[in-house]
Amino acid sequence: EKYGRGQGTEVLSDVKVLQQMMKDLIENGNRHNNPPREVLDSFEGDVRVHPGARNNVAQMNSIRALDNAVLGNFPITEKILDRQQEIVHKAFYRDIFVLLGDLKGTHRTTIEIIERMREGLRRLAVPVARLQSELLGPVITRSFLLLVRNGVIPYPPPELQGQALRIEYRGPLALALQDQQTNGFLRLAEVGGNMAAVFPEVLDNINPDRAFQRVARTFGVHPDDMATPEEIAAKRQARQAQQQAQEAMQVAQVAGRAYKETTQAPQEGSPAGELMEAVVE
Repeated sequence: EKYGRGQGTEVLSDVKVLQQMMKDLIENGNRHNNPPREVLDSFEGDVRVHPGARNNVAQMNSIRALDNAVLGNFPITEKILDRQQEIVHKAFYRDIFVLLGDLKGTHRTTIEIIERMREGLRRLAVPVARLQSELLGPVITRSFLLLVRNGVIPYPPPELQGQALRIEYRGPLALALQDQQTNGFLRLAEVGGNMAAVFPEVLDNINPDRAFQRVARTFGVHPDDMATPEEIAAKRQARQAQQQAQEAMQVAQVAGRAYKETTQAPQEGSPAGELMEAVVE
C-alpha cells in the first residue's frame, strides 16, 4: 500500500465506540446530577434546582424527580467504559510504557517484574522496528544527505565513501530494546567463562573491547566518558612497558644472586654469561 496503517487505523472502530460510551457516561452523570422531574399543572413558575433553591408550592409533592430506574446505572457504565479504554490502551501499547504503574496488588517479586518487562519489550520490538526502518530511517538518511550536499556536514573521508549509512538510536526506548542484547551478551560471557576452564579457545569468539563499548552505550553512558581507541592503545603500551620493566628487574635480581654465589666471573657462552649479557643489553 502507498500509505501504511498505524495502530490508530486498526482500532478506529474501538475508539469510536469509546467516544460514544464516554458521551453516554457524561449524559448518565448529568441525569443523576440534574434528574428529570415531573411537576403538577397547578405549579407556577420555573423549578429552581441550584443549591439551596426554594420552590413555593400549593401542595406537597408538586415537584419530584422521576424514578431512579430512568436515570441509568452509573457504576456499570463506568466499568464498561474502563474496559473499553483498556482495549484502546493495549492497542497503543500503553500497558508496556506504564508497566509498573498498572500492576495490581503489592506482592511482586523482582523476577516477576523483570519477566513482565521482557515480555513487554518483545511485544514492542516489532512495531518499533517497523517505525525505525519505514519512517525514521529514510527521513534521517535523507536529512543527512541533504546536509552533506549543502555543505553543512563535511563530506565523509575516502575510506567511508560508498559505505552504507548505519543509524543507531540513542533514545530511552531504543536503549531499553537493546538491553535485551546486553543481557544476552552477559549470559554468553558467563557461559563462556565456565566453558573456558575446559575449552580455553572458546573465548576467541568474543571481542571484549567492542562488546564492552556496546554495553556501555546500551547503559546510556556518555561517549565522552569512554576512552578513545588511541587512549586505549596508549594505556596498554604503558602497561606492557611496565610489565617488561618488572620482568627485567626480576631477571637482574636472579642474576645478582647467582653472581654473589660464585667466586669467578661467568664464562663466555655459559648460561650465566648469556644471562648477564641480556641484563646488560
